Amino acid sequence: LGLHPAMASPMSLTAFPEAGIMPRDDTEASRFVSEHPEWDGRGVTIAVLDTGVDPAAVGLQTTSDGRPKVVDIVDATGSGDVAMSASARAVAGEDGLVRLQGRTGRTLALNPEWKNPSGEWRLGVKPVIELYAGQLKGRVTAQEREDAAAASKAIVVEADACLAAWRAATGEAAADPKGVADVALRRELEELLAAQAAAKAAAAVLGKAKSETDVIDVVAWNDGSTWRAAIDSSRTGDMRSAPGLASFKEERQYATLDRTSQLSYCLNVYDDGAIVSIVCDAGSHGSHVAGIAAGHHPGSPERNGVAPGAQIVVVKIGDSRLGSMETMQGLMRGVRAVVSNKCDLINLSYGEPTAWPGSSRLIEQIQNAVGTRGVMFITSAGNAGPALSTVGAPAACSSACVAIGASVSSSMAKAGYGARRGPDQTLYSWSSRGPVMNGSLGVSVCAPGGALASVPVWNLSKAMHMNGTSMASPNACGCVALVLSAAKACGVAYTPHSIRRCLENAASHVEGLSVWGLGRGLLNVRRTWEMVLRGAERATAELQAQVEAARRHSGDEAGSSGAAVADAMGGASARGSGAAGAAGAAG
Repeated sequence: LGLHPAMASPMSLTAFPEAGIMPRDDTEASRFVSEHPEWDGRGVTIAVLDTGVDPAAVGLQTTSDGRPKVVDIVDATGSGDVAMSASARAVAGEDGLVRLQGRTGRTLALNPEWKNPSGEWRLGVKPVIELYAGQLKGRVTAQEREDAAAASKAIVVEADACLAAWRAATGEAAADPKGVADVALRRELEELLAAQAAAKAAAAVLGKAKSETDVIDVVAWNDGSTWRAAIDSSRTGDMRSAPGLASFKEERQYATLDRTSQLSYCLNVYDDGAIVSIVCDAGSHGSHVAGIAAGHHPGSPERNGVAPGAQIVVVKIGDSRLGSMETMQGLMRGVRAVVSNKCDLINLSYGEPTAWPGSSRLIEQIQNAVGTRGVMFITSAGNAGPALSTVGAPAACSSACVAIGASVSSSMAKAGYGARRGPDQTLYSWSSRGPVMNGSLGVSVCAPGGALASVPVWNLSKAMHMNGTSMASPNACGCVALVLSAAKACGVAYTPHSIRRCLENAASHVEGLSVWGLGRGLLNVRRTWEMVLRGAERATAELQAQVEAARRHSGDEAGSSGAAVADAMGGASARGSGAAGAAGAAG
C-alpha cells in the first residue's frame, strides 16, 4: 500500500476494562471474596426498597450456593391491590370444564387442575394499564396501535370503495344527499354515507391500544391448604392454562402476563382472599439496584454483583399509579415488611431534597429498626451536587441512615463512557455534598456510582448501564453484606452502629477530594473487616442519648426543639423539626 513501515504496523490496543462494568476492585470487594469465597454474602438478607424487582431478570435467580435469590416480594404501595368483593360458585359443563361469570362479564373457563374443596370462588377485576411501568406502557400501546392500524384502515377502505363504486355506477357526484333529485338514489347515498361514518367510528375505536381499555378478571380460592389466585391474562375468559399462584413467599412462583409485554408478576393473597395483590415492578431501577448488590451470574462471574451469596427481599415502594414515586404510607409498610422478614440490611436508593432534616414517623420507624431490630440502613446521598448542603432525605435525617456518595474510577470511566484519561479516583460531579443543616457531615462514605447490571425482562435487554448515587448505595450495601457474612460465619458480634463506625474509620482517603463530598472516604471492605475483628476483641457498650437543642425563629425566644441521637463510641447527628420524606429515585 506504500505506507511507511511505522504506519503499517498494527495499532497498540489495550484490553477492555471489564473491572469497570461492575466495579468491585475499588472497594477491595473482589479481593475479599477471592480470599474468602464463602463470605460472599451468604447468610445475609438484603431488603431492596425500590420500584420492585423482576424475579425473572438475569442474575436474580439463585445465590452462589444454590439458594433462591429472591425470598419474598411485597407491594407496599397498594398499586396492584384488587378487592375481591364478589363471590360465586362455578358450574361444570358437559365438556367437564368448570365455568363461572367473572366481574368483567366474561365467562371464565377455569383450569381443571385447580382444587377448591369449598366450591366458592372470589372474584375481582383490574385494569391492565395499571400494571405497566411507564416505559413498558409506551412500548406496548405503540405496538398495539401499530397492529390495529391495518385492520382499522381496511374497514374504512372498504366503506370508501363501496361509495366510489356507487358513484361510478350512478354518475352521482353530490356530497350531500339533499342535492340528489332521485328519491331512491338519495336514500342509497344516505345509507352509504352512514356506513362510511360508522366505519370511521369503528376504526377509531379499533385503532386504540387494547391495553388502554382492557380489564382482566382475577380469581381467588382456598385449595384446602392455602389461598391461591390467578388472573385471566388472555383477556378472553380462557383460564384453562392459567397458573394458580400462592403468595410468593410460600412457593416463590411467578408468571409472565403475556408475550407482548413480557411483564413478570407474582401474587400475594391477604385477609382470607379479600385482597389479591398483583405485584409488578414500576420501573427498571429496582432490578438494576438488586443486580449491583447481590446479582449472581453462573458461568459469568465478572458480571456478579458485589455480594452474590446474599438473598433479597423485594419491597416495592415505587407506586405504579404515580410514575414510581413513593408515599409515606408505602415507606412505612416497607419498613414493616423488612422487620417481618428479619432482614439484615436495607437499601433505599430513593430520596428528595430537605430544607431542614427533621423527625417524622418514618424516621422514628427507621431508627427503631436499626436500634432495636439490628437492621442496617444504607441509602443514597442524592444527585443534587456539586453544591454544598445538597444531601437529601432520608439520608440527612438521622444517624441511623448511612448515606452513600458516588465515586468514579478511571476503569469505570473507560468502560462506561469511553474516557481516554482521567484521575484514578474522583467523585461524580452530581453526587450530593454535605454538610447537613443540622451540622452533621451528610455523606458517610463513597462507593462506585455506576454499573452495568440486570434489568427487567420487559426491557427486552438483559442488562443496562446506569449511574447515580442510586448505584453507589447498593454497591456499598453489597460491601456491608460481605462484612456481615464474614461476621456471621466467624461468630463475631456486631451492631449496625459498630459496623458503621468501622466503615467510616476504615475508608480510604482520596487526595484532593473534599470531606463534604467524599465523607469519611472510599469504602474499603478488607480494612473494614479487619477493624470489625479488632473491635470484637474489646468489650464495648452501645449507649444512646437524647439531646434537646433550641432553634430560634425570628424574634422568638423559644425555638422548636430538635433532637440528636448519639452513641458512646461514634458520631452524632441532630434531627430538626421539619418533616422528612423521600420521593423519586435518586438514580
